[in-house]
Amino acid sequence: MQVLESKKRIAFSSLFSLAGLYAGQSTIGHTVPVFLASAELNERRHNRALYALDSQQVDRLCGGRYEKRTMAGPTVGILLKEKLGDDAKREILAFIQSVSSEIRGNDFWVYGSSFGYEFGPDYPEEIEEYAGVSNLLGWLPKDIIGLYAMCNGDRDHQSLGEVTLGLAEIVNGSIAFCHVLSRYTSDPEILEHPGVVEYEHESIISPELFEQWLKHPDFRMVK
Repeated sequence: MQVLESKKRIAFSSLFSLAGLYAGQSTIGHTVPVFLASAELNERRHNRALYALDSQQVDRLCGGRYEKRTMAGPTVGILLKEKLGDDAKREILAFIQSVSSEIRGNDFWVYGSSFGYEFGPDYPEEIEEYAGVSNLLGWLPKDIIGLYAMCNGDRDHQSLGEVTLGLAEIVNGSIAFCHVLSRYTSDPEILEHPGVVEYEHESIISPELFEQWLKHPDFRMVK
């Protein structure tokens, strides 16, 4: 429970770079504010300040798929066996570039939808809170990559999952799912697979099992 409670602390930091694209722009039509980031952005990572965008701006971010229920998208982490070095970062960025139509800072677009990444923990204690998982994984996490989607449609979940799998395979890491898989499926082939362990109310998933999860009819990332 200690990890989950710690993840709920939001240390409001600088606005994500994407928000700056719309600062000072005039808007046409209705301007009911929509929050793309909130204190419940997966209760876990990407600690961002609240930023209100109107429906037309959200429509642009989400590839023409604005819906009133679209508040923010799913997010996920990749636990690493070693600290990220420069070579690994270059390989990661090369992969992101290969699947993206556009990149601006830490934000990138896949199939018209916006995503983002962060190297390293969101707060100093994040890696320390995974210390106990070494008994389950056989190794101690030394670093983490955070990934998030700005919108919450099915396509956003699928694209985030595909990017997550690609990066996890590159760095030979495990996926920190941000919740337990049993919240989303009752399939024993997933839940009893040796590629998943549960630690502090979170499923830690191997790339091999995550690939199966991507193809599963119950597939969903965690918002």
